[in-house]
Amino acid sequence: MFVTHTQLLEEGRSASSVRHDVRTGALVPLCRGVYVPRDAVPTEKEAQHRLRVRAMATRSDYAVSHASAAVLHGIPVGWADLSEVHVTRARHGGGRMEGGRRVHAGVLDPRWCTVVDGVLVTTVARTLVDLAKIAPTYVAVAAADAALQLHLCSVAELRAALESVRGHPYSRRAHLALSLCDGRSESPGESRARLVLNSGPLPVTELQISIFDERGRFVGRADGGYVEYGLLWEYDGLSKYGRLLKPGQTIHDVVLAEKQRESEFTELTWSVLRVVNKDFSHARDLHDRVMRAAERSRRPGWLPPRGSYEIGPRIT
Repeated sequence: MFVTHTQLLEEGRSASSVRHDVRTGALVPLCRGVYVPRDAVPTEKEAQHRLRVRAMATRSDYAVSHASAAVLHGIPVGWADLSEVHVTRARHGGGRMEGGRRVHAGVLDPRWCTVVDGVLVTTVARTLVDLAKIAPTYVAVAAADAALQLHLCSVAELRAALESVRGHPYSRRAHLALSLCDGRSESPGESRARLVLNSGPLPVTELQISIFDERGRFVGRADGGYVEYGLLWEYDGLSKYGRLLKPGQTIHDVVLAEKQRESEFTELTWSVLRVVNKDFSHARDLHDRVMRAAERSRRPGWLPPRGSYEIGPRIT
């Protein structure tokens, strides 16, 4: 946990010794007058940001908002820029940078505020709307997907939050972004893969496809796919393997289990395509790969995969 300059002085430290520890890196400044010991700095970027947010909250009464609020709510923010702490003050106009904080101006009705770990923060629904107004679409959609998946808010709450900012700057952008959310995606990578796949000439991809063999035995669930082509896709990222870890397992165990699951898919004659992060920057190449895989279903003698499948119901 962090410590303030005042607390250090009250413990008998001198101002010069505090400055020395900051220079040598023994103390890491989180904001003006608030520090954390170097060995207490978390390695994960969202945990680091959460620490900065809580430290800055001791220095103002602004409501934490946007990506910073998402982090406090435990919403994965994927590729969001966490270099700044975002807060909102209740007034019209005049947003600015202030000591490492991005201060947004806005009218915040009390119903759109709550408290998390003693910090004033915008509600989940309002946080998602605010994020969608300024963040890249794939960041906003992934955050909304995660919030729906984790049952942190409902579609009705999202709609109400959108209505509350009707006519505000960038409100239409937020509406368009959140219209793309689908709570079936289970990670930011899956959300971004879906957006890329749906951005081209392909049919809209189905999500969370449960596969069963001829005896009705559950084989596994794919992130998405095109069942008419006998094609499944899986997002492949390190965060996914970490999420799948069970007590006592290693990443190696999870990778082996994933390979076994994919092998069982292919034994039923499903084609499996892997989507990785670099595909997000080469959408056309990914579309071409899917189209080539889909072409196999048009060859003479092609038969649909054996067994059966179920598509997860859309939350939105």
